[in-house]
Amino acid sequence: MPFNASQNKNIIGMLIKSIVTSLFVLLFGVSTFLQANPTAAIQWQTNFKTALKSAQKSGKPVLIKFNAEWCLNCDTMEKTLWSKPEISRLSEEFVTVSVDYARDRETVAHFGVSSIPHVIVADSWGNMLDFHHGYDKRATETAIHQMMKNVWKDFSEIQAPNLKLETDKDNAAALVKIAEFYRKINALFLSNKYFKQALKTKQIKTDTALREKALVAAGDNYLKLRDYDEAERFFNDSLSEFPNGVQNETAFFGLITINIRRQRFTEAETVFDRMKSKYPDSQFTQQAAENLQEAKTQSN
Repeated sequence: MPFNASQNKNIIGMLIKSIVTSLFVLLFGVSTFLQANPTAAIQWQTNFKTALKSAQKSGKPVLIKFNAEWCLNCDTMEKTLWSKPEISRLSEEFVTVSVDYARDRETVAHFGVSSIPHVIVADSWGNMLDFHHGYDKRATETAIHQMMKNVWKDFSEIQAPNLKLETDKDNAAALVKIAEFYRKINALFLSNKYFKQALKTKQIKTDTALREKALVAAGDNYLKLRDYDEAERFFNDSLSEFPNGVQNETAFFGLITINIRRQRFTEAETVFDRMKSKYPDSQFTQQAAENLQEAKTQSN
């Protein structure tokens, strides 16, 4: 039976009303769900050793907060920082652990924490990568957000060498591999910690290539850290032990850079002459000459 225009208009109106009602119910339901299910709260573990084992399996870094029942600023951070959706999302890239400052003195001592609030980001083996101490609302929130965002997120690359160290703590190859990883992610203090451990082993004394690599890499790390005395010592040790080593160009260049930065131009020229006599056509030699000339010009 055909409908007239008036009936068609009524039917269309009913359909529109039905669709609008359905959309309203749907939107109301979504809104109610979001209110009842906000961004998931951070799931803090409470045992540091257990958290560390979990991190080692996953390769994730560890986010550690130190708090206590009597710490008012810790409570404030719970409400103003750790409950933020962005912080909660970032925390999923970590193994998160809450350490009771008053009770877990072993973990407190491990990191040398002297007061709270204190937040640390560590690698999967408990090596500290970064930290923030104290509480100032804006500064603390910004610092911790950046710390969580920027830290390296995958430590699975050094799982195998770390496992080797569990049964052979003086495995030089494993120590150097770990040191090179930290060097790659610019954790230079940690890198040199492992390079120096490797250089103390008996194994590396017979592996000349590995020893030279460790000496020069450690020297370059110290150069980047602006610890010129230590950098100079490692570069000189390498040149002394390996006068024809494959890393000599890097060592010479490092020594020239140190002397330039200290404005010891006579010493820089002496090292440069040694470098030029051995590597006259090297790009390192050419760059060293340009750097030395530029520094001398600027000093005049």
